Amino acid sequence: MRRLIFVFALVSLGSCVESDSNENISLTVYEDEFTGQSVVKDSEGSNLITVDENGFVYFKNQLFNGIEKGFYPVSKISGKEIKDKSRNLEFKGSYKDGVREGLWKWWYENEQLSIEAYYKDGKLEGLYRAWHNNGQLLLETNYKSGEENGVFKWWYESGQLKEQGINKIGNAEGLYREWYENGQLMRESNNKEGYPDGLSRIWHENGILANEVNHKDRYMNGLYRMWDENGKLEVKGNYKEGRLDGI
Repeated sequence: MRRLIFVFALVSLGSCVESDSNENISLTVYEDEFTGQSVVKDSEGSNLITVDENGFVYFKNQLFNGIEKGFYPVSKISGKEIKDKSRNLEFKGSYKDGVREGLWKWWYENEQLSIEAYYKDGKLEGLYRAWHNNGQLLLETNYKSGEENGVFKWWYESGQLKEQGINKIGNAEGLYREWYENGQLMRESNNKEGYPDGLSRIWHENGILANEVNHKDRYMNGLYRMWDENGKLEVKGNYKEGRLDGI
């Protein structure tokens, strides 16, 4: 018999807003008893907490529907909006057939939006965005059936663009670039099916080229060179199918 543990906060009747009281009730729910039976009884034997087949939790003289802390609901919970304000990160979203569905949001303790994501059948789908706790955008990407798909961008807390690339069903594809926080280009490469393909370059923070190498069929292939921060050539070599071949 699989046991699921939930910790609920008391709410007023018909409300999904956490009460002023920080009083919490620890509730143990057994899946094979998830049929409206009483879970907790008072000293007189009356039902104190009851869970019905749809996932509603009934307190004596009031209905709880939505605040969850800790573990996720069992599969029978459907269409109930949940909110969790019991930890530093608050979140809000809905379930369908026991998995996440539709828009979900998370917030930092300072009430700044942290993550905004969409789910379909429990998997990430569509636009996904995340923010630094100062409100500056951190990440913007897209998902398809739970895999990153399309253009993605990362930003520094200062607002400077940090990374930009393309994913195709979870694999890096096409041009990828990365920048230092001062705006200087750090790295540039091309990718094919998740692997570097063609010329890749890295620059020092002062703008001097640091190294360049070619890739072919997932291996380093061809001339490889490395320079110091003053532009002096330090290393030169030749690779063939990932092995140093010499010049």
